Amino acid sequence: MTQILAQDDVANSPGVPSNLPASPAYSEDVRIGTAELWGLVWRNRFYVFLTIAALVGITALALTRAPKEYVAQATIVLHDTAMEFDPRNAQLELNQITASRFLSEIDVIRSTEFAELAAVHVGAALGGITSIEEDPAALRATYAPVGDPNSRAIEIHARHTDAATTAAIANGVAEAYIARSLEMQQSSVEAALEHFSARRTALGAEIRARQAELASFINEEGLTDRGRPGALHADLAKANSTLALLTDATSDTDLRLREELTDQRDAIEAELLALTAASLRRQSMTRHITTLEDLESETIEQVSTLQNQLVLAEPNADQVTLATIPSEASFPNWNTSLSGAAVGGLVLGFILSLMRESLDSRIRRSPASERALGVPVFGRIPRLPRRYSKAPAGLVNRLAMPGDRFVRAFRTVSTSLNRQAEAKGGSIVMIASERPRDGRSTVALGLAGAAAGEGERALLIDLSGGRDGLARQLGAEPSAKSFAALLENPFDLRREIHAVGGGHLSVLAPAVEQGVSLRIGASPEQEDTLKYLRKSFDLIVIDPPSMQASDTACRAGIIADVVAVLGRYDVSVPEHIQAATSRLRLCGIDPAGVVLNDA
Repeated sequence: MTQILAQDDVANSPGVPSNLPASPAYSEDVRIGTAELWGLVWRNRFYVFLTIAALVGITALALTRAPKEYVAQATIVLHDTAMEFDPRNAQLELNQITASRFLSEIDVIRSTEFAELAAVHVGAALGGITSIEEDPAALRATYAPVGDPNSRAIEIHARHTDAATTAAIANGVAEAYIARSLEMQQSSVEAALEHFSARRTALGAEIRARQAELASFINEEGLTDRGRPGALHADLAKANSTLALLTDATSDTDLRLREELTDQRDAIEAELLALTAASLRRQSMTRHITTLEDLESETIEQVSTLQNQLVLAEPNADQVTLATIPSEASFPNWNTSLSGAAVGGLVLGFILSLMRESLDSRIRRSPASERALGVPVFGRIPRLPRRYSKAPAGLVNRLAMPGDRFVRAFRTVSTSLNRQAEAKGGSIVMIASERPRDGRSTVALGLAGAAAGEGERALLIDLSGGRDGLARQLGAEPSAKSFAALLENPFDLRREIHAVGGGHLSVLAPAVEQGVSLRIGASPEQEDTLKYLRKSFDLIVIDPPSMQASDTACRAGIIADVVAVLGRYDVSVPEHIQAATSRLRLCGIDPAGVVLNDA
């Protein structure tokens, strides 16, 4: 925002008397508040609206071409405990589901291997009319698991361009997880069952082989004849008794018989030893077969137990919410998207407004108005409500009220100009502007009305309005004589001055001369009349036409004690102010400063 000079700065400016009395300073707050922001947006409302409309239109066009997307959800809940196979005990046991185990289950659902299983279930749900089974990776991109360890719930969020496929994906993934949990249990039991069944078969085969070997051994060793050991013992006893009788034999016959009996006894003892060893071997083989039979019985019992466990296996989760076919697409969401586009357009429009304002070379964006304009700045007239700028009588009544920012601005500038005039020994102030519609009449009325509101006698001379000008709007009839003619006859002048509202404000509205140059200050009579006006009023404000319209400002400025150039925020740039001051200086008038107008 532009920093406006205080009155003390004006008093110390070149060309201003040093003994100028001090007055209250009025400066514009450099901080940007809510009002300034709204003012910025309001000044650029067309561009903001155009930005919003363009962004909303582009968004709407994109939404019409965007493919529809549907969302469905299925929910599964894990049990607090899960059946898991214990290989040490060869049976299923209950184990607690921990938070880490729960999170690992979510990672399982996100895995590619699980997507392959889910593709089978989704394809079955769709009747096998889809290519989802052929592309599990594409399927994995269409769903996402969201879990809560506290409730053990896992939500399957599916998203697809087809409504039926969306519901099938959510339900298929949930069914695949439940089937997988059951399959994990069954596969562990089935693996153990297969192992023990194979072991039972191997034990049976080994038992049969050992039994065949035992039977063959018994046959080969002659262990089937249970009387043979007794017969051998009897023959051994007979041979020993006979040998005992032949102990003292000396004949050759007895000696030969004794030798034969000795050989026979040794053969019987050898056969008895072999028969004993065979019996021991048969007992060992029998015990081994018994051990194998016991192992086979245990294995058969374990197989039976595992078969029962296989029947008891169940899933570790239940599907509590079934996904239904969505009736409406979740994307594009017209309300949300267009609302977001409108908000984005508002923000973008505001940014563009800031950029536009920063590039704006008009006075209200000049960082140093005094340096840019080349003359002191008396102050800024803030923007008035429309009802006051369009109704002069309402503005006069407003200026008589206790000071707000409008009254304060007018009174500060009015006091500054009046003290400038008093320092030069007069009370006449003229407000000039280069261009029409700069708010010159409103500012002139405001300055005179502000002085009147302080109890001073103020006169507003309207040289630009004619019969439809400011005087008629204030309830005063315009004069039929020109300002120069009225200055020649003080009696006519006093008769044409009208008090406004019975207060301290008066209005003089001379006729606008056509085709004849206004001659002011050229005769002693006019000098006397001007002296009378200076004595009768504490402040006289002259409102001439714009300098582009006529040279009235140059001619009326000759009698003014202080001339201020008006610049309007909405249209004026420093070049306009500089052009007005140059024209006045060419007419021999040195402008005292500038009043910036936003009214």
